[in-house]
Amino acid sequence: MTHVPAAGGALETWIVFGGATLRYPSDVEVLDDAFRFVRTGNAARRAEPLTPVDMVRPQGRFGHAAVWDPPRRRLVVFGGEFNNDVRCDVWELLVP
Repeated sequence: MTHVPAAGGALETWIVFGGATLRYPSDVEVLDDAFRFVRTGNAARRAEPLTPVDMVRPQGRFGHAAVWDPPRRRLVVFGGEFNNDVRCDVWELLVP
């Protein structure tokens, strides 16, 4: 897995976007999903999927960077790679 996590809210929330999984024997699945994980006690639960700000979902990618913007409640995603194509785009995902 190559998901990119970003922490928010004093580490009570983790936001994860994209990545890739290796499927046996050699298939790679590039992901475009985004989820929020909320810590409750000593466990974490997966919350609802995140919504892109402009309602257009970013293309799946791996090797990207992500940062949490707390005042705006946004996950900002930059770059990454998909199908040997290097991305230089920026996306914002709204975190409810």
